[in-house]
Order: sequence, then C-alpha cells, then structure tokens
Amino acid sequence: ILGLPPMPGVVNFDVAGFGTCLIWYLSYDDVQGAEVGLNAADLSGCYELSNPIEVVREDCASSCTGKIKDFKIVDFNRYGYRYTTVNDGDVFCSSDLSRDIFISTKVAGHSESLVYTVSGSAHFSNIENYLPYDSYQFLAEPGVYTINAKLYSKNNAQGTICDEHTITFTINDCGFKEGLLQDEQSISVYPNPGTNNIEIRLNGDAEVDAINIYNITGQIELNQDEISYDGTSYKANISHLIEGLYFVTTVKGDLVKTKSFVKK
Repeated sequence: ILGLPPMPGVVNFDVAGFGTCLIWYLSYDDVQGAEVGLNAADLSGCYELSNPIEVVREDCASSCTGKIKDFKIVDFNRYGYRYTTVNDGDVFCSSDLSRDIFISTKVAGHSESLVYTVSGSAHFSNIENYLPYDSYQFLAEPGVYTINAKLYSKNNAQGTICDEHTITFTINDCGFKEGLLQDEQSISVYPNPGTNNIEIRLNGDAEVDAINIYNITGQIELNQDEISYDGTSYKANISHLIEGLYFVTTVKGDLVKTKSFVKK
C-alpha cells in the first residue's frame, strides 16, 4: 500500500516510483491492515475492494526520440580524417581505404547510448556513450561486414531501444594505399581508458616526424609541442580533455599510424 488518499481527486503518484500501480476503491465498516507500507492482500475485517485500475508509470526523463540517420566509414590519411557515406549493399575497394577504419553514425533526437556490433572479417562488439556516436577502430580486411547499431534511452545499453539499424557492405581486395598503411598494433597507449596522463609507445619505431592527438571530429587536441618524448616513449597529459574517444596519430615519412583511446 503506497497511499490512502481520502478521495480520487487527490491521488498522488509522486512516491510510487516507476512501474505498474493498481488503484482500488475500498469500502468498509471495519477494516484492519489499511496502512501505508502493509500489503493489501493482508487486509481483514468487513470490507470490499473494487476491480483495480492499472496505471503504468514511465521514466519520461529517460525516454528517447533518437533516430539513426546514416553510417559513415571514417579513415585517416596524411591530410586528416575522411568520412565516406556507406549504404546497405555498398562495395568498396581496399585501395580507397586506409587499413584501419571505424564507423560513425549520425543521430537525430535524444538518446543516451549506442551499441555497435561489427561482424565479418573483424569481430567485436562495443558500447559507446559519446557524441558523435562512433565505433572503435577495426582492421579493414577484404570481406563482407555487417554493422548493427542500437540506440538506447539510458547509458550502458540500458532502458528502451529507441532505434535499430543494420547494413552490410563489402571491401574487395584491391591492395592498400602505398605509404599510407596504418598499423594500430604498432602503437600502444597506457592506460586505456585514461584519466590524467597516458604513455604512448611506438613498437619498432624511434622518434617520429609528427605526433598529435585528435578528437572524434578530426580537430587536434594536443600537438607535438604538448607531447613529451623521453627517448623510449611519448607522454601526454589528457586531464583537461572531456570524456570521449580520441586518436593518437603519428607520421614518419609517408607512413601514417593511428591508435584510438578513451578519456574517462
């Protein structure tokens, strides 16, 4: 029993929480157990209960109107990030893409989190709660890829599914661009996710010509002058960055390498 209002006009659900509530009309000569906090099934005495009226209370603050508008393949060359719209059934030539790519989704309306599932030549699933909505990088091996995206009304894939969309596309083996081969495994970032300071190690490489940290929109957040090098690894202070997905990108001659990390 959540409440005992004296008349229907003063029924108040403020303390009822979210879920299903039942409203009864109670008539009685003598009744025991009609107290807030007790169970209506334990009422005793001379009384009658009407049929219940069912009221469903929803968390309107967590409702969402989000809609998935489109998908884009995002890759990186020496000139910056490049966005290519991808539709269901599209076919791409591997020579037109960098080795490492990620999927970006444009979302309209309100939502809190998005789950990508990428299946095909690369297999992984991850949750993103950042705007814009983007997947982690994966290796663009030739093959057929299926991208499924679900928008949720709450963080961490909780609440209502606001929208869901799936596309399939193909990458044909045409070779990768000479001099622009990216190898995410050759860069390591620790800790990842990071909060204050991160260490960037270049496996097999000494000092590079350029190193920058980009945000998801392709803007430089930290340039080479703001990233220190101690002879074995690079150090960067990311404490001032907002939470989200970022990319470490290095250039050495014509070789571009990039590694994603998360700021918490």
